[in-house]
This record gives sequence, C-alpha cells and structure tokens, in this order.
Amino acid sequence: MRRLFVRTYVGLLLFVVVAVGAAVAWEQAQRMSGSAPDAVVAAAFEAHPDDDEAALEQIADQLGGRPVLQETPPGGPPFGQGRHPRGKRGRPPGPPPHHGPGAPPLGGPLGLDGPPGPPGAHIVSVPDRDAVVVMRPGGIPRLPWIVGALLVGVGGVIAWQLRPLDRHLAELTEVARRLGAGDRSARAQIPAGAAASELAGGFNHMADEVAQLLSAREELLAAVAHDLKTPLTRLRFAVELLAEETDADERSSQAAKVQGDLDELDTLVAQLLSWGRLDAQVLEPDQVAVAEVLGAAAEAARAVRPGFEVIVSPRVEVVRSDPDLLRRALTNLTVNAARHGAERCWLGAAAVGEQVQFTVDDDGPGIPEESRARVLQPFARLDPSRSGSGTGLGLALVARFALRSGGSVEIEDSERGGARLILALPL
Repeated sequence: MRRLFVRTYVGLLLFVVVAVGAAVAWEQAQRMSGSAPDAVVAAAFEAHPDDDEAALEQIADQLGGRPVLQETPPGGPPFGQGRHPRGKRGRPPGPPPHHGPGAPPLGGPLGLDGPPGPPGAHIVSVPDRDAVVVMRPGGIPRLPWIVGALLVGVGGVIAWQLRPLDRHLAELTEVARRLGAGDRSARAQIPAGAAASELAGGFNHMADEVAQLLSAREELLAAVAHDLKTPLTRLRFAVELLAEETDADERSSQAAKVQGDLDELDTLVAQLLSWGRLDAQVLEPDQVAVAEVLGAAAEAARAVRPGFEVIVSPRVEVVRSDPDLLRRALTNLTVNAARHGAERCWLGAAAVGEQVQFTVDDDGPGIPEESRARVLQPFARLDPSRSGSGTGLGLALVARFALRSGGSVEIEDSERGGARLILALPL
C-alpha cells in the first residue's frame, strides 16, 4: 500500500501544480484580452477622477494583477526622463504619490531606461491624460475555478489509481471463491508492481500451504487406515486363538503377542497425536541443554533395543528451541538408528555457521540416495533391509519440526558405514 500512496500523492501533486498554473494563465489571459482592459481603465479613472489610488484598486479588483500608473510628458518620449505633473487633470507639481506596496513612483524607474514593466506586462493608456497603466502579470485566479479544477482532477487521479486495484481485488475474491469450492489449483494472476501484488503473493503462498496441508491430510488418513488395519487383524486373530487355547504356556505366548500389538497401536496413536499437535502447536523457544536432550534420546534408543551402544559427544552446550519438540525429534532419530543399526550409533551436536547441527550416525545398511526424500514422508517404509517395527511417522515428525523451526533435515552416507541424519536448527 506504500507504493499506492506514493503514486497517488505524486499524481495529485503534479495535477495541483498544473491546474493552478493553467488557471492562473487562463484567467490572466481572459482579463487582459481584447478591449476589456481599456474599458476597465477608462471607467476606473472616470469614476475616481481625483483619486488615483482608488482607480488603481478598482482596476486590480476587475482585472487582477498589480496595476501601476505611469505618467508620460506631452510630446516627449513615451516614458520620458524625469517626473511630470498630472497634466489635464493636474495635481500640483511635485513628486507623485507611491501607488500601492512595492510600486515605483510615477515616472520612476519603469520609464527611465526601458519599457514600463517586466516581460509580459500589458500597457493601457489613460483617456484624456498623458499617462498609462502598466498591468503587471500575477495575482491569484478566482477561487471557484481552482476548487472546480482540483475536484475534477482529484477525482480523476483517484479513479485512475483505484480502477486496477478494484479489478485485482475482484480477481482475488473470485480465486477465494474457487478455493472454497474445492479448486485447489486456483491462483491469483496479478502482475508484479501492482498495488495488490504483495497481497496476491501472500494469498497464493497461503493457497499453496493449504493445498499441501490437505494433500498431506488425505495421505495421512489413507496411511493411518492401512496401518491400523494390520495390528487390528492380528489382534482379532489372537483373541480367537486365546479363546480356544487350553495350554497355559501357549496362552501366555499369545497374550504377549496381543500385548505387542496393543503397544504398536498405542505408539501409532501417540505419533498421530504428536503430528496433529505439531501442526497446531505454537513453538515456545527456550534455552535447552544439549547434553541433557542427547542423553534422553540415548536412553530411549537403549530402551527400544537393550544392549545397543549409543555414543554421545556434544560440542555445543545450549541451543534455543522448543524443549519438548526438540527432545521428541532427537528421540525419533536415535530410535530409528537403534532399529536399523548393527551394533551402535553416534550422537553429536556442533555449531556450524549460524546453525546447530545434530547428527545421528549408525552402522547399518544405510539409506539409498533415491529413497532419502521419500523416507521423510509420513508412513514411508523402505525395502526389507531397513524395515522393522514402527509407525513410519518418526522421521516425518522430525522433518515437520525442522520446517516449523526454520531448519532442515538431511540424509547422507555415514563414515561409520550406515546412514547419517542431520537435524539443522538456527543457532
């Protein structure tokens, strides 16, 4: 809107200057054209035969400008040297009076060395008298002309500025209606530099985010339905076997399998709740002790896989982030390493430029380069060499947290032989 203000202000300013100049020139030309000045001058001096000041004021009222009376000697040069008495309507000899503020004495400097007025002055002879009235250009045109011209001009400039804005706002309204009706491809096509271009850019960005969110939700619902169906089927089958099983040991084994399926469902529900909260939750950054969150992540990995070795080596003491979400993200990374690593994993944290990079290396089979983008999507699973228990939401939650925090997640080959996952957050 700042661009619109500047354009409107400059346009109005230019128009005011042009309108006032045109009004002044037009009215001055009207006043000074034809025989009207001669008639006005004759009438003024006829009405005030003995009062030059009053005659000049009457001329100024009717013709504008700054009229000056200039005496001329009879038979002499047009604007003779020296001073001259009044003539036929004579005033006693002596210096004539000063006619108005800033006006020279009669017969003074205007007539000594050149023409009786500045360039553009209009000269009118006084009837029955050796004198002229020099009509100097200037003055203010009549107010109604100025007001009328300004009103018309202001209306034109405002209409000129608001017409494209009105058209663009109508386009945005139509795009919003199409989006509301379900057309996810609807976008505003407003050229850069227009007053509504920034609004259109923000609107299109919002539309992209909404479209991605809706697509992700649809994929999530489909994946949830699929992942819930498998453990529920196993549970139903296990319950039927338990009802028919009479051997105590076999019943205990079946009960353990049921408990495992319930744990898997519980984990899936918890991850789904975390995903939903991550979209709606407002991040609350705070100072977080890096060694503490890495230690909690290592303990979670050992709980998932007893005997798995986790080596922690932080090189940063604190980082500013949301404590709960950062702990959950690092836990997901280390649990993923524990499930797919061979014997151990390495957790690290170091400052790199304006970021803190958390790294998790494992000694497992690694992640193929062509699958690294897909593994960060919800419910994505790779080939059987990296499959295992889990919901398929762990790494997707990490990627979502990094995006919300202004960071990123990258997957590389580890020097340890497996995969390296890097969570980079602003320092």
